[in-house]
Amino acid sequence: MKTKFLEISPVMPSQDINRDVEWYEKQMGFKLIQKDTMYAVIKRDEFCIHLQ
Repeated sequence: MKTKFLEISPVMPSQDINRDVEWYEKQMGFKLIQKDTMYAVIKRDEFCIHLQ
């Protein structure tokens, strides 16, 4: 039996939100959902990453 992820939402540390959002968009294909100066949410398919 193969396990299928329905969703994943880790909270990752970030020293530079803008830099990290840009990297995830360009290198990994994530899309920005929400961002302020101290927190961002990016998503790709069923995977959602929170940067803080």
